[in-house]
Amino acid sequence: MALDRSTTIFGVLYRRRLIVLLTVLGSVAGGYYYGAAFPQRYVAESSVIVPETMPGFSLNSEDQNIPNGPVLPVSKEEIRSGMMGIMSSGAIHERVAEHMPEISYSYLRKNVIGDIDRVSNFVILAIHENPGVAADIANEFTLAFEELIKEQAEHGPKMSLAALQVELPGAELAVEKNQADLILALAEMDLVDLDSEMQALLSERRRIDSMLHSLRLSRLVSEAQRPVLEELLSKRSEFRTTARQFQLNSSYTQLLSNLGSVATDMAVKRLTYKNDHPEMLALGARIKALEGQAQNSIERMVHSSTSESLDAETLEMLNQLVSMEIADASYQAQKIVLDEQLVYVKAQLQKMPGFQATLSGIQGELRHSQAHLSKVRLRISELKLHLKRGLHFTVRNPNAMATEKGAKEIPTLSALYATCLFMGLVLGVTLALASELIAGLRFKRPY
Repeated sequence: MALDRSTTIFGVLYRRRLIVLLTVLGSVAGGYYYGAAFPQRYVAESSVIVPETMPGFSLNSEDQNIPNGPVLPVSKEEIRSGMMGIMSSGAIHERVAEHMPEISYSYLRKNVIGDIDRVSNFVILAIHENPGVAADIANEFTLAFEELIKEQAEHGPKMSLAALQVELPGAELAVEKNQADLILALAEMDLVDLDSEMQALLSERRRIDSMLHSLRLSRLVSEAQRPVLEELLSKRSEFRTTARQFQLNSSYTQLLSNLGSVATDMAVKRLTYKNDHPEMLALGARIKALEGQAQNSIERMVHSSTSESLDAETLEMLNQLVSMEIADASYQAQKIVLDEQLVYVKAQLQKMPGFQATLSGIQGELRHSQAHLSKVRLRISELKLHLKRGLHFTVRNPNAMATEKGAKEIPTLSALYATCLFMGLVLGVTLALASELIAGLRFKRPY
């Protein structure tokens, strides 16, 4: 039969329909055999977030402990490649095989897949005939991945902590040695505290200088005042009159007594005689004579005694002169004592720079060892706190863990048959077209 070359593709498929039909039937039969020969399997999915940045941890401020925004999955390609490298290394498979001895390591390598999903979560897909076992495997892989990441993160801090704990006794011993050296040096220098001792010596030197200055000034003042005081004392009397006492003159007193007696006699006689009697006249004349004497010729008050004492100003000048003589007598002795004290203080001060250099070196070593010990102790306490808290670099959502109900059957029979039917149809059409093409080539070139 001659080949009609003007026919369409549908005509070709119609003529070769037997090839297409047989291919489709064979593909569906193969799918049926596969579904009947192999047991039904389930895939369980569990995911965990590896954040781009985790909240920090600080003992001094809450700024690092509070995240700046939402916790988002990591987007750096090198970190995502590292996660896939950890998964492909088999370290997680070994951990899961230890925790689930009923599942072999080789089975886990073949039937557990780790991947990064479209939102950058790390996803574990576990395949098993039992959906519950598949979910357990997926969850166990997630936990093992978190533990491995945590252990890897804690490896460096643990090594640092071990090294610091070895360093701690040596640092404490260095501080004790430097403290003992400082105490010994202070004991040899006969000091308690260098700064306070130096301040005390400087204060003592100022005090002695001030006393010497005052002593010399007092000597100069004494030498200037002595001639003046001696000249003033030479011109002043040692004693001065302080009081004079006066009393009535005894002659005047006697005259008054006589006048009183005559007046009494005259008063008595007036009782007997008249005023012009000779005796009365004589008594009157005598009274006038006595009165005249009392008024004119007799000093009524006379000096009885005089009191004298040392002059106060003279006494004060004498006391000043005595004080000057005493000060002059003790000047040389006081100056010798103060000069000796000043020489001793200056000698002690001359030793201070050497003492200071020695103590500065010891104190510098002590400060350095104390700072080193403080840093070691602080680092140990921080590392212990960090390790006790745990270095978690993953965030697990309980809703993202695998469950038995969430396990999916693979493949489903309807999907299997549909896939086989489609693949058989594609293969049948391809074979039909190929056979038609070969027939056309033979028609053109039969030989």
